[in-house]
Amino acid sequence: MYTIQYSKPTITYDRDIGTNFDAYYHRIESHMRRVFGNWTASPYDQNSYENKKAPKHLWDEFSMVKGTSLNDVAGCGVSHYSPNSESTQDNYVGFQKNNSFYSFCEDWRENYPNLTYTATFYPVAKDVWGSDPISFENGYRHGFFKNWLLPSIPNRPGRFSDDTNQINNNKLNNWWEYIYNYNKYPESR
Repeated sequence: MYTIQYSKPTITYDRDIGTNFDAYYHRIESHMRRVFGNWTASPYDQNSYENKKAPKHLWDEFSMVKGTSLNDVAGCGVSHYSPNSESTQDNYVGFQKNNSFYSFCEDWRENYPNLTYTATFYPVAKDVWGSDPISFENGYRHGFFKNWLLPSIPNRPGRFSDDTNQINNNKLNNWWEYIYNYNKYPESR
């Protein structure tokens, strides 16, 4: 028997906006891990920093941070880890660091699905997404970083073509479809 599952942003009124936003982004991470089958370069896993591996698919490339990258060039990061994160110690704090980093995130925003893999240099990480002590005090811990991150999620028409990597081949170019209409696509069920 086929069971229909529904995905919707979960908001709880007894939690602050930052916690709700965090839960929402973890839902995105979960959907994308399902679509691509695994998460080789997960910033949440200390092993990803100690035993760096080449990314296996687009989600690995998108979510990669400086510390999990073979060449120290990050993707866009994930909920708890901004692109400049260098270890699991940066959980929730990487977005506040002043370190410099290279990232392909602008390439994802501007060129996906035709990525050029041209890295952008950011001399001071926290200046990229900004900081606001009022938001921080009100529980929106890394909201500015997530406001920078969310528009980077691919939203183009069509499907990705990659004859050299079957994990990537024929995935939607609009990942928001997987996030909100995941029952509609076999790879996201």
